[in-house]
Amino acid sequence: MMMRKLLALFLTLLTTLAIAQTGKLNGVVCDQNNKEPLVGVRLMLIQNNTMSDGVVTDFEGKFLFENISAGKYTLRVTHIGYESKDITDIIIKPGQLTKKDVELAPEELSIELLEVVEDDIEISEFGYNAPVYAHRNRTSNEEQREQYNRNLPAGFQSIGYAPLSTFSMDVDRASYTNVKRMIEEGTPVPTDAVRSEEFINAFRYSVKEPGEDDVFGFTTELTQCPWNADHQILRVSLATENVRTDDLPPSNMVFLIDVSGSMMGPDRIGLIKKALIMVTDQLRDQDRVSIVTYAGSTRVVLASTPGTEKDKIYNAIQDLSASGSTNGAGGIQLAYQQAQEGFIESGSNRILLCTDGDFNVGISTQSELIKMISEKRKTNIFLSVVGFGSGNYQEGTMEQLANNGNGNFNYVRDLYDAKRIFVEEFGGTFFTVAKDAKIQVEFNPLFVKQYRLIGYENRMLKDEDFDNDEVDGGEVGINHQVTAIYEIVPGDGSSQSNLQYQSSSPTGNTEEIASVSIRYKSPNGHISAIESLPISNRVEDKMSTDQLFALSVASFAGLLREDDNFRIELPEIIELAVNGKGRDENGERSDFIQLMRLYQNLQASAHTD
Repeated sequence: MMMRKLLALFLTLLTTLAIAQTGKLNGVVCDQNNKEPLVGVRLMLIQNNTMSDGVVTDFEGKFLFENISAGKYTLRVTHIGYESKDITDIIIKPGQLTKKDVELAPEELSIELLEVVEDDIEISEFGYNAPVYAHRNRTSNEEQREQYNRNLPAGFQSIGYAPLSTFSMDVDRASYTNVKRMIEEGTPVPTDAVRSEEFINAFRYSVKEPGEDDVFGFTTELTQCPWNADHQILRVSLATENVRTDDLPPSNMVFLIDVSGSMMGPDRIGLIKKALIMVTDQLRDQDRVSIVTYAGSTRVVLASTPGTEKDKIYNAIQDLSASGSTNGAGGIQLAYQQAQEGFIESGSNRILLCTDGDFNVGISTQSELIKMISEKRKTNIFLSVVGFGSGNYQEGTMEQLANNGNGNFNYVRDLYDAKRIFVEEFGGTFFTVAKDAKIQVEFNPLFVKQYRLIGYENRMLKDEDFDNDEVDGGEVGINHQVTAIYEIVPGDGSSQSNLQYQSSSPTGNTEEIASVSIRYKSPNGHISAIESLPISNRVEDKMSTDQLFALSVASFAGLLREDDNFRIELPEIIELAVNGKGRDENGERSDFIQLMRLYQNLQASAHTD
């Protein structure tokens, strides 16, 4: 007993001494002209060219850094629509609070004059091999090539012909982050770069926690449609449980890094190295990491190494550099080999591919790569993809690799994105709780005449595929959310289908507009489980803030995609978002509002040039 007390006292003293060697930094960020506080501003503390910490401002424009090691720092401040600012010689003293208020100057708006050229489309057994868009700067004649798969908005479905809506889950958010980059750079947004579901799922909503024996929690909301008063909107949001990092199973990770010549630069290999260091910081003793690189050839840079040897992992990351051509297929095959050699039974086995998606040596067509990955996923090794860079960004290939590799797909533009994906969402990024996850919604013909699912066009499944465990679905990680939004043409009370709502007497289902079913397997399982939920036909008189905001996001994505089903103008979309901002504790909704306002100003600027 005495030894325990002494140990506890010793640990307390160590903690006290550690805190005593750190300080705090706070302040307020406001507009230089009107002195109004700015919400959602990003601030980074940088020391020796390395990011030490990052925060965003709250509702009142306030920020706070805590537990900062004593020393000299540079404070970098960035915000959409404002000039970035670096404040040098920020001195943090042990045990003291340093205050630093910041004023940002509005940025002068400009938009590059670009032309978009679409090449021919090749169709394979896997669907479209994406058209390639060439972005050519007219002043410098510098050609940039970014590739996106064909992505046309879906139309309305009649209950008489399609009473079921079936699709695989999607937690990817790369499209939103990438398009956000384009708008902030003032470059045109190709319609095929916009995937509505990835815009909607880029934000979190209030969702009921899963039950004790359930994997998913459900929240639904039925309201009037803001862009068509004769229609209704049904939102279905799902969420998985949040699990503490200490309770996660051991992990076997393979970092597969594209080190070809196209990856040179601070926003490519430089950013990848910083991101991987963030991942390494999260490793526990029971986790293992190996590193494989590919350019013209492939190489195992680091054999499987335990989390107890972080210095060894850090050194291998720091030594990465880029040059040469891109043998992506060879790198993928070697990465799977490394993952298999370090395979952990009942653990998480995942390859993390970091690339701009430009495969030009060996197996390089999208259909060939998909075929290879589809075979590899049978090993129960998950492949996630993180996109980096711009100009030569080949998104279509990367998205399909992640979709077919039982993984997720993200895009990293800066250290904030890296911190969100690899630190704040570590569990969801690397640990799957449900694989081959599918959703099927059955509509009640008494209340639904037609419907359309907003987004998920490349995730659609045949109705019979829902019960077929041989058909691949989506993968969902820890603390992930999936939201589906349906626009509904209300029914007139007459039945048009022959499923459960038709087979029963109409009066027996007068309180349900639909039912939603989820089918999925455990990460290492082969037999599917099913969870179902009936959805009330009660139309809410007032939209929740989540409903307002989700519809603003869907509408903005629709506007960018030139989807004529959205009969709403940008000022109205912005108003929806403002009214749906809610508490916005992390500032992401405010950031989205600023992004739309920037897009609005850029469009006005382009029309006056």
